[in-house]
Amino acid sequence: MRLKILFLVFSLLASNAFADTILLKSGQEVTGDIIKRQDDSITIKFQGVALTYYMDEIRSVNGQRVGQPVSRTVEPKPQTYSAPVSREPVEVTREPVETIQEPVVADPEPEALDFWGEQAPAEVNAAAGTEGAGRISQPDQPPADLGAAVAKAIDPDKSFDQLKESMESMPKDIKLSPAAKKSLYLLVLVPSLLFVFLIISIWVMYDKAGQPGWGSIIPIYNLYLLCKIAQRPGWWLLLMFIPIVSIFIYILIYMDIAKNFGKGAGFGLGLFFLPFIFIPILAFGDAQYSGGGMSLMNDQIEPLKPPSLNLP
Repeated sequence: MRLKILFLVFSLLASNAFADTILLKSGQEVTGDIIKRQDDSITIKFQGVALTYYMDEIRSVNGQRVGQPVSRTVEPKPQTYSAPVSREPVEVTREPVETIQEPVVADPEPEALDFWGEQAPAEVNAAAGTEGAGRISQPDQPPADLGAAVAKAIDPDKSFDQLKESMESMPKDIKLSPAAKKSLYLLVLVPSLLFVFLIISIWVMYDKAGQPGWGSIIPIYNLYLLCKIAQRPGWWLLLMFIPIVSIFIYILIYMDIAKNFGKGAGFGLGLFFLPFIFIPILAFGDAQYSGGGMSLMNDQIEPLKPPSLNLP
């Protein structure tokens, strides 16, 4: 332990013996290693920090007095002078800005056309006061002969001739293939035959019910006769013209007609939904009109007979 302490004391003494010492004129002593020495300054490393001292600040180095200090030339700093700023208000004048107006270009006027789309003749343009041919301007005061010029431009004879030419240019003979002709004939002929056949069937049905057949082709009167065939009151005719209600009235009437001809309720629905099938069956079939058939709205009730009294 003693040896370690002695070694440390010896090392400190040895380090101080070999260190450099700078004595300043202020009386401060700086001990360290001189790392740089110049004519006007000395740089010493003190506790790991490099310090620079000028010769006019040092009294001695390692006990030796330094020579006369070298005069240092200090460059004067340039001085800048600023002029005093006047705080007087400054008047600002604004010069007027000239506005440049672009020339306005008018849209080109449409060409004057007559009734059939052709360019108007020169007399119309001249009467309207145009500057160039083929255009109509709009003057402030139209000339007196403008109406005559327009009437002359729209020539009825010329318009009729143009219409006649356009009709003559249309194809006159339209040729159809045999299959197309056959289909066209069927589209026209079949519905016509069905319509005629249905009219005849209704005529026969009215005759079988004891009503005039010709009445079936007279509007409104045929509906009145239909109510009579169904044995419904005549004022039911008015119900047939009420929307939605008329659907139910027609169904009830046809069901009553089917019942009067001895058919069921299903046959009455067929008369309403498929008249092309069920009306001919009713007209040309074996069904006979009974005239007193049971109504679907009223139950058939037999009249009560008074009891017979046998008196002695």
